[in-house]
Amino acid sequence: SYPQAYRMAIEYRKWLIRELFDLIFSLETRALKPDADMVLNLIDGLMFGFLSTNSLSERDEVLERFFMPVR
Repeated sequence: SYPQAYRMAIEYRKWLIRELFDLIFSLETRALKPDADMVLNLIDGLMFGFLSTNSLSERDEVLERFFMPVR
């Protein structure tokens, strides 16, 4: 059902932000939490774009850009 899926998505976001903060931004300072939030929003936007399109080529392009190495 929709309410259950929404609660699951909220719990997933909470878990993901904790993991991002702990794994990527595990410095002594808490000043990097906004950066963790920014990364989470980036991932959310990419996943929303991936799930909302009906075109397979667009989905492939989103995945390719997401997994593209940073230069």
